[in-house]
Amino acid sequence: MAKHSHIVLDLCTGEPFGLAIPKDAGTGPAPGPVLYPVACLATDVVGDLVHIRAAGGTPYKVERADPLDASKMPAVGVLVSKSAPTTGMMQVVGDVLAVYSGLIPGKRYFVGLDGRPQLPSAFPSLLPGERLQVQTIGVAPTTGVLLLSGSVNYVVRVG
Repeated sequence: MAKHSHIVLDLCTGEPFGLAIPKDAGTGPAPGPVLYPVACLATDVVGDLVHIRAAGGTPYKVERADPLDASKMPAVGVLVSKSAPTTGMMQVVGDVLAVYSGLIPGKRYFVGLDGRPQLPSAFPSLLPGERLQVQTIGVAPTTGVLLLSGSVNYVVRVG
């Protein structure tokens, strides 16, 4: 039996993107992690959730995300390695391995106040007028793996 494909169209123009997605996509093994070289700050550490801090191509210029500072959101990935104080690799989607431990399987994690994955119960009460950017970063399938969602959407909670 022949396999069929779906053509992806640009919603604005209606033109094909030139990308065909097999009808049975998603039934095979999950794709590997998506990594990018980054120029980070010397204070950024492996495991930090990072946002783009300046314009430019690769290596992307990143720094630790901060949900209390809208200019340091959204988080776009995890700093998974550093080869020098200001260079490293950022993972934006897929299973983050050998970076975190003690995660609770099945729980959703958010960008924490320390720039690392955090459970929602750990968020503090906000002072009047204070704003918190709440962004889901992924889910823990096991105690040592964080499955990054790849989403940059967040909501703002106002105190």
